[in-house]
Amino acid sequence: MNTLRSQFPLIMLALTSAATAFSADLSCAVLNMSDYDDASRFFNRVLNKQVPDPDSEGDEPVVIELIIHRATKGVEKDARYAERERLAARYGYMWGAYHFARPAEDPIAQADKFLQTVGETIPDKTKPCKALLVLDLEYYKKTKKHLGLTNGARFIQRVKEKTGTYPGLYVGQDYLREQITKLDKNSPEFSVYKQCWLWVPRYASRLPELPPACPWRTWTLWQFTADGVAPAAPVLPGGLPDLNKAELNYYLGSRDRLRRWFDSHAWTYYVPSLSTSVGQPVTLAQSHSDQHVP
Repeated sequence: MNTLRSQFPLIMLALTSAATAFSADLSCAVLNMSDYDDASRFFNRVLNKQVPDPDSEGDEPVVIELIIHRATKGVEKDARYAERERLAARYGYMWGAYHFARPAEDPIAQADKFLQTVGETIPDKTKPCKALLVLDLEYYKKTKKHLGLTNGARFIQRVKEKTGTYPGLYVGQDYLREQITKLDKNSPEFSVYKQCWLWVPRYASRLPELPPACPWRTWTLWQFTADGVAPAAPVLPGGLPDLNKAELNYYLGSRDRLRRWFDSHAWTYYVPSLSTSVGQPVTLAQSHSDQHVP
């Protein structure tokens, strides 16, 4: 990680000693956002290297290394997705894209729009482009309306068909308990969901808890804050105004493991061409050939 720190400015936050109460294998290294987040000052600080020195004395730093941004909602693009991917790529952040599922729209059309949006954003045509893919499956606008488990599985399968990899699944604990646990363990849908890695929001000082009947034994990402002020450790200094609405996450593992995990689960959607200086999108066959260690 010293090499990474020497090459790129990193977002540094104060980590309170209370974080050690969880586990040495939890890494607060993931930030997610969408177009409604006011990230202008946040990115300006990063791009202008206005960040604390990672070697300075004081509390243990939190280093953001992976940014996951909403790419689409329904069949609509996120207005800030491409712009922010270019900014993140400029300084070497790992990148992810999530899709917010709308209940009244066709899941195949939503999946296709999601992959089109991700695939057409190429920050640097001289380098391969990778993105971690995520389906955000939850209740819609504080109602009980949602895409549904069957349609969710159709979305996931479509992503798998197009990219050769299963996306992650972002799902709240209420949805886990009220919907996911209804899946028949012998159903095709249960098998599909089981192939996805799990991202769980829980804004509390306790680790996420998974119901016994759900397809997963553990989670991979824990979103512990939704507004820049966490009820769980770490508590961000002064509310961190540059992240008023941005969300922070723990990865269940070390930072070195996070990078290896990203490399094995992200979709490589663009590779520079061997015959031209422009490069080319990855074809379906190429995408399948570059897949992915569970």
